[in-house]
Amino acid sequence: MLIVFGLIINGCVNPMYKTIKELENTKFDNSQDIITSRKALNLVEKDLLDSLKLLFPEDIILQTNDTVWSKVMSDAKLAILEGITPPDSLLQISNSVNLKDGKKQTFAKISFPFVNKKENAKTTYVNMVVSENKLYGLFVGKYPFGMHILK
Repeated sequence: MLIVFGLIINGCVNPMYKTIKELENTKFDNSQDIITSRKALNLVEKDLLDSLKLLFPEDIILQTNDTVWSKVMSDAKLAILEGITPPDSLLQISNSVNLKDGKKQTFAKISFPFVNKKENAKTTYVNMVVSENKLYGLFVGKYPFGMHILK
């Protein structure tokens, strides 16, 4: 009995211990995520909605109505056309890891700050969630991921 308790404490049987060890060994390389998100920006700029949808998983495509797609496309295209495309050094990137059923999936949240060509004080962020060459989110707004203004 004492031996079994010792094994649980040491993590040999404890699934939480294995999860923590898996997370500790996670390394992030966002180069492929940046390539995928830049490809999405190019598709938005060229108004290729059907090609953009191919970058999303099937379930997200089915759950999103045409109104949302057209709004995101028009807002993102406006930001791209009126703004200066940022170099990779200005991108804001944060990473997260999801573990489900023992499978690890990393997500990169990438914010592209498009500074308006006419009004330098105006910046529009095109925010994307990318994992394994797929987009899981595309949002356009005044702030990057993680920044919220409370009133």
